[in-house]
Amino acid sequence: MNRLSYFILISLIVLITTASKLEFAAVFTRHGDRTPIKNFPDDGTEWFCQENELQVPSQNLDTSVSTTRLYRKMYLPNRNVLPGNCTYGQLTTIGAKQHQELGKYFHSRYIEQYKILPEVLDRDTFWIRSTNYYRTLQSAEFFLYGLYPLESRSDQEIINIHTMDKEHENMHYNPSGCPKLSVVRSEIYKSKLYLDWTTSISPFLDKLKKIFNINDFDEHNLYNIYSNMEARKCHKKQIPDGLTEEIWQELIVQAGNYANLVFGNHTLNSLAIGTYIQELVDLFDSKISGELKHNFHLYSAHDSGIILVLSALHCFDNLPPEYASNLQFELFNINDSHYIQLLYNHKPLVIPGCGETLCPYEAFKQIALKAVLPDPHKSCQI
Repeated sequence: MNRLSYFILISLIVLITTASKLEFAAVFTRHGDRTPIKNFPDDGTEWFCQENELQVPSQNLDTSVSTTRLYRKMYLPNRNVLPGNCTYGQLTTIGAKQHQELGKYFHSRYIEQYKILPEVLDRDTFWIRSTNYYRTLQSAEFFLYGLYPLESRSDQEIINIHTMDKEHENMHYNPSGCPKLSVVRSEIYKSKLYLDWTTSISPFLDKLKKIFNINDFDEHNLYNIYSNMEARKCHKKQIPDGLTEEIWQELIVQAGNYANLVFGNHTLNSLAIGTYIQELVDLFDSKISGELKHNFHLYSAHDSGIILVLSALHCFDNLPPEYASNLQFELFNINDSHYIQLLYNHKPLVIPGCGETLCPYEAFKQIALKAVLPDPHKSCQI
C-alpha cells in the first residue's frame, strides 16, 4: 500500500468513527442448517428434527395474541420421505441455533453499538421478508428471537413476516416467476465457457461417479452432492469412504465454479435478481429522502440468492455460501453524504468500481442498477 492509499484509508476510518451515522441496514441471509433437499445417496440415514412451529389461530389482525391453546404440526412415522421424523429441507436444531446466534450478533451491532434499533422491540422500526419455505420462515423467527430475546419484548406481539407466492418471488433463482430463466440456463450449458469447464473436470467427475456409485453422474449433480454432504458433515453423519478431505475440498471448489458459471452469467443474473436489486435501491432512496421510517430490514432466503446478489455486484468469491451466511447493506451518513458498506459474513467487501469498502451511494447505485433490466416482466417471457 502506497502512502496516498494509506492516508485515504486512515481518513476513512477517522470519518467512520468520528463523523458518521448509521441510518439504515438491510441484512440478507441464507437459512440455517437443514436436512438434505434430496436424499442423495439414499442409504437409509436417519434425520431427527426437534424444531416444530407452534401456531395459534387468530380471527383478527390485532398486534398481540393470547396463547391459551397452541397447535403443533407433527410428521407421522414412516409417512415422510426421509428416515426419521424430518422432511426434505427442514430446519434443524443446529440451524435454529445458528440463526439465533446471528440475531444476537446483530443485537450487539444494531441495538447496542449503532442504536438504530430500540432496546425494547418496536414493530415500527423493522420489517421482515422471507421466501415461502418452512426453513427460511423459521430461520427468520429464530433470528428475531436472538435479536430480541423474550425479556426485550413489551408483550406477546404478532410479528409479520412478509412473503410471496412463487410466481412473484425474486430473492432466488425462480423459473416459476421468470420462465425465460430456464431458456437462458440451457443456453449457458451450450456455451464454450461452460463446455470447456466440464471437459476440464471430467477426471474429477469420474472419481465422484465411483465414490457415489452413480452411473449417470454429470456436472449438474455437483451442487446437489455438495449440498447433501454439507448437511451430513454438519450432523456428523456417515459419508462415503472414498470422499477424502482432498476430494471434499475439490467438490466445494467445483460446486462454486458451477454456481458462478450459471448465476454469474449477466443475462441470467439480471433476470433472476434484478427486480430485487431495484427494490433494494428504491429502499435506500426512500431512507435517504426521509420517506422510509424503518431502520432495519431482514431478508431470509437461500444460498442461490446470496450468490446472485454477490454476482450482481461482482463480489462472488466462487465458494458456496455456508449455512446462515449473510450480507449486510449498511447506509451511512458521513458529513451529509451517504455511503453504502457491504459486508459478507461480517467482513467488509470492496465493490468493484468503488475503490474502498465505503462506497459513495451514487456510485453504488450506478453499479447496482446495471443488473436491472428496463422491462423485467417483458424480458422474462418466452
